[in-house]
Formats: sequence, C-alpha cells, structure tokens
Amino acid sequence: MRLVLKNSREGMFTFIPIESEEGKALIKEGSLSINPEHPDSIAVLVSDEKVYYKWQGGVEIARHTTFPFRLVYFVAMMVPSFLGDRIYDCIGRHRALLCRLVRCRQRQS
Repeated sequence: MRLVLKNSREGMFTFIPIESEEGKALIKEGSLSINPEHPDSIAVLVSDEKVYYKWQGGVEIARHTTFPFRLVYFVAMMVPSFLGDRIYDCIGRHRALLCRLVRCRQRQS
C-alpha cells in the first residue's frame, strides 16, 4: 500500500479496508462483490463506474503510478487475465515469504 501511495499521482488512490464500515457499505450497495469475511483479492473501483479484481486490479493500479513503476503496467497489460489471475493467486499464497525475502535484501544493502 505504501509503495502505491508513494509512487502514484497525488490523490489518485484511497484505500478502504473491506472489513471497515465504508468497505461493507460498498459491498452491500453492490459496488463490490467480495466476501468481507474472506477477502482474497484487491478490488479497484474506478470513478464509481467499473471494478477491477485481482490481476486487472493490479494492472489498473500500475497504470496510475509514476515511472519506473508505470513500466509494470505496459508489461502486465500484455498478460491475459486468466494467466494473470493465476500469477496473482500464487503471489498471494506466498506473500509472507516474498515480504521476508525483500526485507532481508533491504537490510543487506
């Protein structure tokens, strides 16, 4: 989250936890179709119009970041959604391990 906020255009994103009252209200009104008890995905709601989930949500976030992170958008949009969602799920399953590896490398630098 911090990485996105730090590298996105000013005021582009607002993070709303699914478990919060505001998040539950979005689900109740039908804007989001995520189970708040078991959120397994990100959802990106763009201008109250369209919702992107999983891989496409990440692609949409990358689209609004600054250089060099915007390069991820150009690469990721070439990946078909069905394959991207599998990559997203794999990263999600191994998120804790990946975070530990990144932290270890940061400490060594």
